[in-house]
Amino acid sequence: MISRGPAAAELAPGPGLSRPLADSPVGRLRPRTAPQILDAGFEVMRYRAKTIATLLVVLHGPFYIASVILLRQGPDIRWPTLLISRVSGSDLLHTWITTDQLWTVGSAVCALFGEMLFAVALATLMRAWLEGSDPSAPTVLRATLRRLPAILGVWLLALVLKAIGAALCLVGLLVVIPQLSILAAVVAFERGNVFGWILRSRKLVNRMTSQALFLTLMAPVLSALISWGIRAGDGLGVSHFEEFSTIMGIAISMLLLVARCSAMTLFYLDIRVRTEGLDLAIRAPEALGGTR
Repeated sequence: MISRGPAAAELAPGPGLSRPLADSPVGRLRPRTAPQILDAGFEVMRYRAKTIATLLVVLHGPFYIASVILLRQGPDIRWPTLLISRVSGSDLLHTWITTDQLWTVGSAVCALFGEMLFAVALATLMRAWLEGSDPSAPTVLRATLRRLPAILGVWLLALVLKAIGAALCLVGLLVVIPQLSILAAVVAFERGNVFGWILRSRKLVNRMTSQALFLTLMAPVLSALISWGIRAGDGLGVSHFEEFSTIMGIAISMLLLVARCSAMTLFYLDIRVRTEGLDLAIRAPEALGGTR
């Protein structure tokens, strides 16, 4: 179990702050359809853009840069495709890999861990909104980094499960990835341990499997469409196209990453609203799993 410590105290609601922030994206919990959840993910991004951008740069940024450096050691892959594909989370680990593929796998692992770290921080921020507080980026960063060992442990186990799913071909991934899609939110909102969080994520997602599959598949679909659109510009005679496509690839991939992580946290809340009456129990001291 996670002990109650300073990080939790910083994010715990103060006097008179038992209700969600009225103007926040979680200010009024209600059941949403999968497309509505996806749209609300962009609303979260707009609500505290500066705070979220800071979390993204500090937590995901170094791993993103490392992933790009590692990938440049391998085969020559076009930049727009490379950068956009970072948000899909669908990189496969092959049983037999060449040296070039090893660089690619290492790049994917770096990007995926940075994404997990950022997703937990973003879910922590959204939990604070639900508790009625509005913490700054440094406060959320401290709360997230103090839990780094637990986040690393659950991410490694999830990575192993995804590798097993990849070994079972596409069908395995279509089962494993959706079941772990809300893992960051579970870690941010609930007490537990590495195995408990994995089981809890699986249990919740199994209550709404079709929505989970839709939200999971939308990331690579959007990524592929945008990547295709950027590549199509290569034939339009745009000057300095390579530089333009690189900048656009980075910007769009980061925006989609934030929207997807936000949507998955909202999806976690939606499942609990529908199946556990979270909206009705929101004022109960243990409704959110208690403070850590």
